[in-house]
Amino acid sequence: MKKYLSEFQLHASSCVAIMAVIIISYLFYFTASDQLIISLGKEDGLFEYLTAIFYATGAVLVFITFLKNKNTILLLLALVLFFGAGEEISWGQRIFDFATPANIKKINAQGEFNIHNLESFNRKKMDGSLTTGWRRLLSMDLLFKIFTVIIGVIIPLLAYHVRF
Repeated sequence: MKKYLSEFQLHASSCVAIMAVIIISYLFYFTASDQLIISLGKEDGLFEYLTAIFYATGAVLVFITFLKNKNTILLLLALVLFFGAGEEISWGQRIFDFATPANIKKINAQGEFNIHNLESFNRKKMDGSLTTGWRRLLSMDLLFKIFTVIIGVIIPLLAYHVRF
């Protein structure tokens, strides 16, 4: 327990800042009107661009760390974060104003140039019905939740307790 406390004291300002951002975010979410939340969360809205910026920033920072440490896992994480940033903004489709190729548009639930909205990774089929059975396990929502738990909880705990 003392080890955790001394580690927390070492990073206390970062931990307090992260907790403050989380608390303020939730307070905003629960006190703002539904209309405001919907407008901020819409396609090409503030939340989507902030997510892409954070993913891209994380990718750059992890890649810089990879260049210093030459750890392949860091390179893979940087690539995953870069992929997430690109997917979040449909690889710049609306920024650079290019159309979705017809063969992708046919199988993409939102008609966009990205992978995460392909019918095979979406909770909904092209006809609007929900996926069932094993196909639900491929939904990008579930995969994102699993990724978040692994990256945000499991890997930090392993990194702290197990020296590779």
